[in-house]
Amino acid sequence: MERTPAGSAHGQGPRGAPSGLRGQPDLRALALRAVSEPTLMIAALLLVVVLSTAWHVNYSRSAGIDFYQFWLVGHAVEEGSVTNVYSLEGREELTRIGARLASTPGGSRRLVEATRTREIFENFSTPFLYACFGRFFTGDYDGDYARYQVVCLLVLAAAVGWFGRALGYGASATFLLVLVVVLGFRPALSDLLVGNVSRLELGTVALALGVLRSTRPWREVAAGALLGLLLVFKPNTVLVVLLLPLLWIMSRRWGRLLRHGAGMALGAAIAIGVSWLHFGSLRPWFDWFAAMGRIEAESNLASQSGNFSLARALMESGVPDPSLALSAGLSVAAAVALWLGARRAAPASTGPGVATSRPGDVLFTAEVTTAAIGLGIPLLGFHLAWMHYFVLALPLMACALRPAPPAASGSRAWTLRWILGIAGTLLLFGGPLYLFRGSGPPPPALQYSIGTAILLFVALVDVARGADASS
Repeated sequence: MERTPAGSAHGQGPRGAPSGLRGQPDLRALALRAVSEPTLMIAALLLVVVLSTAWHVNYSRSAGIDFYQFWLVGHAVEEGSVTNVYSLEGREELTRIGARLASTPGGSRRLVEATRTREIFENFSTPFLYACFGRFFTGDYDGDYARYQVVCLLVLAAAVGWFGRALGYGASATFLLVLVVVLGFRPALSDLLVGNVSRLELGTVALALGVLRSTRPWREVAAGALLGLLLVFKPNTVLVVLLLPLLWIMSRRWGRLLRHGAGMALGAAIAIGVSWLHFGSLRPWFDWFAAMGRIEAESNLASQSGNFSLARALMESGVPDPSLALSAGLSVAAAVALWLGARRAAPASTGPGVATSRPGDVLFTAEVTTAAIGLGIPLLGFHLAWMHYFVLALPLMACALRPAPPAASGSRAWTLRWILGIAGTLLLFGGPLYLFRGSGPPPPALQYSIGTAILLFVALVDVARGADASS
């Protein structure tokens, strides 16, 4: 791998001037270029049309049964209508409150459909998540739901676009990636139809990594705060929170580790404080922990109900609960890959004139790939992975399909890597695995698990190769 010369766009400017003074894009010039080049204008307009159409077509046929649950719980708590939203009595009272709202003359048809579909509330989300939804409650279900879906669609497009650009995709490839995901990725469509939060999780991870791109201390703290908020919002991102610090320990980025850790503690404290203000006490957190212990008994987590978790599928086939072994084994594999990558990358990433945390830089690429691994492992190892959870496999997909560096272009290793990336991507997009089985399509859990496992393997090899994977 060639080192970045001093004074380049990714290093420092002349006489030690920070690259931010020279390497930042001229927004005015970019805007003028976009207006003056018909191709860019047409692409931008096409993207707007596609996003608008995708939102309108799918939004019109969705009741948002998960959004309804988040929306009503947050509102009921704010009103003081329910004492314990995690108890059976509290969930029954929420059902009655929803029925009363839906029976209001001239009320929302979508709300009526949601109440019919969601006959029993399954409250297993964190108090912070409910507090967030409660803060944005206006009482107008259709209006609140429409605003939420618009935000989530924009967040999805922005996050996918960011991962593409961060991993070296050209403008055209990034544009195509966004279009394909918005139009054809079933997990994203599933998240839209039920109104869940997977798109927001993806967007928050992208935002945190984008903020983390700089080595400025305040940005490292801010990135940690974002991930701390996200962890308390939805704990299925826990491995992102664990693996990124492990990467910095392996690469001896002690300052980055400490500042990020401080930010995470701050973010988690803010999230708990917000939920405290919303609920009036910390008691709901203890209720939530107790509810998580009852989730198997009180919810239908079977594969036939749409749970695509590999661990769950193996359990149902007669294998003793493999969740702990799968999660621990994949986490250990990730730790070993990080250790190998840190050993390889250290000589290439610490010399003079080498920037840190810039697009294409070894550390930055490793951070993005590590976050993708942290999002991917729970899809295989945890007990629960609804279809919309696989929105979080998109970073693995973007990593596996990223362009080859000039030095590696045409090599056998990168050719094999792309073949595996394309295979995993096709499976996550509903590819024809049944051709290899001889009869009928495969169970969705199997197809999604194999696709995710292939992409996860590619990412682990990339991290283990360290500097070699970016040169």
